[in-house]
Parts: sequence; C-alpha cells; structure tokens
Amino acid sequence: MVKNEIAVHALSEDECRTLLLIIEEQGGLALVEDEFAEVVLGLFENIPGFETMTLEVSQQHLNELWSLYMGKKPAAGTSVMPTKADVTTSKPVEVDLNQPIICAAIEQGQALIAEGKTKADAARAIYNEIKDEPKEVITAAFVVGATLTEKGALTYWYNCRRKAAKEAARSKNGSVPGS
Repeated sequence: MVKNEIAVHALSEDECRTLLLIIEEQGGLALVEDEFAEVVLGLFENIPGFETMTLEVSQQHLNELWSLYMGKKPAAGTSVMPTKADVTTSKPVEVDLNQPIICAAIEQGQALIAEGKTKADAARAIYNEIKDEPKEVITAAFVVGATLTEKGALTYWYNCRRKAAKEAARSKNGSVPGS
C-alpha cells in the first residue's frame, strides 16, 4: 500500500526542477529551512492529488527538494541579495487585463470552468491564447480566468510553458504531437 501511495505522489526530476524554479521565483536563494518548507507545502496544496499525501511522503519530498535547493545556494560569503542597482533598474510589469485578446482568453477560461472543466484545462486554454504576454500578465489572467491562487497561477504558468516548449521541440524534430 505504501508503494502505491508513493508512486501516486512521486515527483520526476523535471517536476523537481520546476518546483525549484518556482521556489526561487517566490523566495530567492536566501530562504531558511522553515521558510522553504512553508513555500513548498503551499505549492503542494496547488498540485492536484498532493493534498491527500501522507505526512511521511510530504516530508520525503520536502527533504529531497531542500537538498537540491541547498545545492543551488552560492558559496558562503557570496551575497544572494539584489544590489541597489538591481532593484532600481528592474521595473514592474504593468498588468492590463482589459486588452481584447486577454479579455477573450479570460472569458474562455471562465467558460471552461462554468462547463465543469478543470482549472488546468482553463489555464491551458488561456495560456494558448496569450502565451506571448509577460509572465505577470498570464498569471494574473490565470487568477481571474481559471480561479487559481497567485501561487497556483505561477505553478500552472511554469507547467504550460514547459509543455509548450516540449511540443515545440517535438514539432521541430519532425515528430507528430501526441505520438
């Protein structure tokens, strides 16, 4: 029984890398273990099926991700905090969800939710319509159109982007999608 439970809640190497990217996006590389655990457990709440994971399996994933995260941290004495120049030169992306193409994508996602489709279906439909928009715009559209939390929207954005990249690579290599 334990083997089935672990298999259901298993994380591939690719999924671990994606989770680490999301964690870095949310907290950088300066998180202490308690902060890291809070971010990871919040992400687990947004992964379908992981809400039923046992504490033991959850702790195994947490330990594995923490080890990978610690391996990405810079050596002691190296700063991971942004410099004043980094902070002053980066401008926040303005999110305008009133553009016609974005409104249409949000409406498409809301229609799928109203039909009883999943949040993932709605997010994929939205992403396909506005994939060339900045990440902040897409995740804001996911929150409105697919009824996701901000953390969930970021997770779905990474997943949609990864899937689109895989499909682009397959079509570039001449294989038929889905084969």
